[in-house]
Amino acid sequence: MSKIFRLYKEGTSTYEDWNNSPVFPYNSASRDTIEDPDGASARHEITSIPSPFARIDLIKTAFKEVCKPNKRTQKVELDGKTIFHKMVSDTLDVAEIFFNLDKYTGKVEVIKWDPSLMLAELEQSSIAGHRYLADALRKYMSSDSKTYNFDRLKNIYLLNYIEGPDELNIIGATSPATLFFSNANDLSYVNDIFFGEDRPFDSEYQPLYKRDFEFVKYLFALRKSIPNFAGLFPEVETYINNTYARVLIQHYSFSPGEVEHHYESPGLVAEDYRNLKEMVDDEIKPYTYIDTPTWHWIDIDGIKAIEGDYRRNGEDGPVKCKFYLLSNYNEMVKIIVTYREKDGDYWESDLNNIIRTFKWTSPR
Repeated sequence: MSKIFRLYKEGTSTYEDWNNSPVFPYNSASRDTIEDPDGASARHEITSIPSPFARIDLIKTAFKEVCKPNKRTQKVELDGKTIFHKMVSDTLDVAEIFFNLDKYTGKVEVIKWDPSLMLAELEQSSIAGHRYLADALRKYMSSDSKTYNFDRLKNIYLLNYIEGPDELNIIGATSPATLFFSNANDLSYVNDIFFGEDRPFDSEYQPLYKRDFEFVKYLFALRKSIPNFAGLFPEVETYINNTYARVLIQHYSFSPGEVEHHYESPGLVAEDYRNLKEMVDDEIKPYTYIDTPTWHWIDIDGIKAIEGDYRRNGEDGPVKCKFYLLSNYNEMVKIIVTYREKDGDYWESDLNNIIRTFKWTSPR
């Protein structure tokens, strides 16, 4: 049986059509109070949100919810069976179809929706409903311009499945807020597209880290190529940061001469090893060591760094870790690189080379 997905808890569950709501205004704060009667584990898509761009907002919410730490374990669970994991998985399916578009010639096509042209066409239509739609779209795109990056939007590219049951079968599209988004409808008719053994839009939800490595690299490269990506797509940024490997970089300021010059590598003594071990001890909590750290100096084109290697346990098997300290007379940088040991074939080479890209802006 269908349920009403509303902003408030009181009221009948037998409304039909539109009804007055006691809650106003409708904004992100009030939206966060919505409770799904079926719970996050619901299998039916959330659709009853009063906005033409509801799907875009719901995908933002899905990425946000998936990246919330589990209340019991306090860990982010990218794998899951909730409705939010489904929406993220379906959205990544859309993204992966776009990535492999050449493979699916004759199965899917891309349709460009240019708001500057299409809205003007609707406004000039002789059909009143078209004009009302254009007016509503313009108002939402204006009022939500910053929230969904509509002020930067040029085109939305729609993904049409050619062999679907209808004349037009839009299965997803690009999004100005989350890069891509999926259709909320039943897409089980998409039955001849595969990513290896996985089929898109099925009941086996696939997080990013389980997908084709070239596709994963594409998303990481895309993130790097877009200025202010974290500001424009904060929910996707958080999700990507929780995927596969992690690189943590922290900067510290000191008084001049308090730490070594960038080219100095004095011998490490017992107190140095003790201090370094304490720093790593704080970093790995609540996990424990499999192999305790070993330390040595390395040279990066004249820049000296202390490198530590260790292994720790993790939620999904052993984790390999690299810990770096780099000094520059009045500043210091700490870099920690981690990845699951079982993913070493994917990440070991690239991540071990990350430190080789380091440069001081003003070496001292």
